[in-house]
Amino acid sequence: MVNSARRRRLALGLCLLLAACTAPAAPHAAEPTTPRAAGGAAVAPAAAATSPAAATPAPRETFRLAYPNLSMSYLPILMASDLGYYEQEGLDADVSLMRANVGQAALVAGEIDFTASVGSNIKMALQGAPIKTILLFVQAQVMSLVAQPQYRTVEQLRGKTVGVGVAGASVDQVARLILKHYGLEPQRDVSVVPVGDGAIQYQALQLGQVDSVVLSLPYPVLARRDGYSIIANAPDLFKLPSGGVGALQSTLEQRRDMVRRVARAQIRALQYARTQPDAAAQFIARFFDMDEQTARESYDFLLPAFSTTGEVDREAIDLQLEMERGEGMDVTLGYDQLVDPTIAADAARDLGLRP
Repeated sequence: MVNSARRRRLALGLCLLLAACTAPAAPHAAEPTTPRAAGGAAVAPAAAATSPAAATPAPRETFRLAYPNLSMSYLPILMASDLGYYEQEGLDADVSLMRANVGQAALVAGEIDFTASVGSNIKMALQGAPIKTILLFVQAQVMSLVAQPQYRTVEQLRGKTVGVGVAGASVDQVARLILKHYGLEPQRDVSVVPVGDGAIQYQALQLGQVDSVVLSLPYPVLARRDGYSIIANAPDLFKLPSGGVGALQSTLEQRRDMVRRVARAQIRALQYARTQPDAAAQFIARFFDMDEQTARESYDFLLPAFSTTGEVDREAIDLQLEMERGEGMDVTLGYDQLVDPTIAADAARDLGLRP
């Protein structure tokens, strides 16, 4: 892909050189004209601003992005490709599934340009890696505390068990935050038990091996349908980073225009997902291989956690840092050292989403 892009740029350069040598002298600049749609109708300036690449074509450029798992938190990243927004920004997108630790190593080695592992990006930055978080699409962990039908409140889990995935991972962190929010101390008032990934957690609940579990989509939808109690939704209680993008500081300095175009494409997809629920649900059904009803119900769970502009929420980052301190990490950096807020702000401004 990279060699192909270079050949295109070389061919374009030769064409421009020949054109410069043979073209007649340029006439006086024409008066500005109102942009027009394909049918000839005038396009309002605000509408034109939402598609900057269409107004000012940029040279095609390749970027590489890794996301760590098949999660709906990465919907804007994936939908931007499906909707053609990267192409409209003059970008060739190489978006691939890559485990978080592998993606981190590839990012630091310069083999990819972005990773969507927000929590891992922050951990690496705290350890000295020159990584900045630049976008945050889903500003809360979309997880639910699901319990056996007889339990209707979190307080009723006192003396009971909560099943989670791997100890210290996101599901475990969210479970502890939910319990503390309701005044229950993990491991003292409620036993937090690692049981496995989402499918295994749900099976443990069905078999009665645990009293409750913390599940990510689509399992809360399935659980509610099967008669289990959803007694807490994490996005209703606190912000904690979920879906976003990070890059090396050197990339932000050397390829800033490319980064800004990537941000515009993904924020446009975020806006589309927020405002077009039926189309977003259809994409979820197709990409995640589920029926449309489950996809639409999953979308309804996801929507409250969506950002409006992709900008990195300070409250979400601060809670992530608090969690890292609780895990024993030496946290000496804060939001201003870990986040470059200017990328999302500039892209949102380009799209007319902020002054």
